[in-house]
Amino acid sequence: SNFKSEMTLWDAKVTGELFNLPAGAVSAAAGVEARREALEINPSALAIAGALYHTAQADPAFARSRNIASLYTEVSAPILKSLEAQFAARFDKYSDYGNSTTPKLSLKWTASPALLVRGTYSTGFRAPTLIENSSQIKKAFLSFKDPERCNAKFLVGCQGSSAYESGANPFLKPETAKSFTLGAVFEPTTWLNGSIDAWEIKRKDEISTYSL
Repeated sequence: SNFKSEMTLWDAKVTGELFNLPAGAVSAAAGVEARREALEINPSALAIAGALYHTAQADPAFARSRNIASLYTEVSAPILKSLEAQFAARFDKYSDYGNSTTPKLSLKWTASPALLVRGTYSTGFRAPTLIENSSQIKKAFLSFKDPERCNAKFLVGCQGSSAYESGANPFLKPETAKSFTLGAVFEPTTWLNGSIDAWEIKRKDEISTYSL
């Protein structure tokens, strides 16, 4: 069998200060990225026939690739002496999944020298990997142990194995997400520091393993 995975990545970034506000300087960063992913699987005839169960493949051969072009930026601005805002955004263009824009906004408020309040809102995007959205089926033997028998008294017959089959889904959609966070940091003295954070993450079309 022959398995080959490749990734080529080019990126460039710039950072600096844009201008000054009464509360301080506005800083920014921006970048571009170009990425190519490729995957090739050529199982042997014995593997396809199932003679080598641990490497068996449903498809005789599999080869896919895709290109991703990205733009991203981040800006940090002191709105007030006690309030700082950060905004970030990323744009991705996939050759197989279209376009995606994921922004992020965060605020940090220094209410007093002893209290800091912070919050964020962001979105997420994840395209299926080249193997996750393929039609490949892999077969193997899964080993397992009996925790009640695998001890100093019972060493024989405590471990076994069974046939295991896993596969991909060529109809997978990209996974998207929205997240919110809100928290505070309290430091009344130099020797005492406490924090509390709450968050909510909502995922749509989450990519995971389905078990029967």
